[in-house]
Amino acid sequence: MVDDEKVVTEIAREMLENFGYKVFTFSNPIVALNIFRVGPYDFDLLITDLTMNEMTGLSLAQEVKKIRPDISVLLITGYDTTDEASTHESGAIDCMIQKPFTNKTLGRAVKRTLLRNSAHILDRLKLT
Repeated sequence: MVDDEKVVTEIAREMLENFGYKVFTFSNPIVALNIFRVGPYDFDLLITDLTMNEMTGLSLAQEVKKIRPDISVLLITGYDTTDEASTHESGAIDCMIQKPFTNKTLGRAVKRTLLRNSAHILDRLKLT
């Protein structure tokens, strides 16, 4: 979970941990990208805010997908999603939700995003 608003990452962490997920939070997308580079297969999903100071969520997703094209990416945004089509066309975003999100909305989006890319995860598990 990457969002430059620490309170958002903490709330999302609590929500996701209640669903049984192991969650790492970062308030700096550059730090998150560097951690991902070290262990790209330690993660199954990237949840990132669209607008951050150091790097946009879309740019972060594109960089992560260069390293590991099969990773699932969920984009969260507090802005109007009228440009949602062009964001999805980038190929880096699998799902998008609006802030503020509820526990139910986030849980469903994570599940939907992971299921969408589950074939890649299952193939990887078979190889290990």
